[in-house]
Amino acid sequence: MAQVWSRAGGNMDVLRSPDYAERKKELAALGGLLTEAGAGRGSVALVSGPAGSGKTHLLQTFCKEAERAGALLLTAAASRAESGLPLGVMDQLFRCETLPAELRRRATALLAGEPSGSRGRTPARRR
Repeated sequence: MAQVWSRAGGNMDVLRSPDYAERKKELAALGGLLTEAGAGRGSVALVSGPAGSGKTHLLQTFCKEAERAGALLLTAAASRAESGLPLGVMDQLFRCETLPAELRRRATALLAGEPSGSRGRTPARRR
């Protein structure tokens, strides 16, 4: 069975998938994190379990329900081949097509080293 560990313990009523009733505890934990993130208190969840335990299905179900609830879904995949790339996963997240264009542009500028996503402005130099 896939397990979810989180630091937030709330629940989220929109996560009621009839075909996933046996995962209520895990979906509630993820829903609690989503609720906390919506209130400005983001965190991280670790979903683990042996091969074939339902981790992918759990996350796919959660993502569908989160989108239905109005969450902005950004996805990325980490791989060993990219482990030497600085901010590789962040780069994937900020280039997601689901990210609104203005936020994508600002994030791209930040990843490229432009101060504060400077919108093309040159920062003033101190003398």
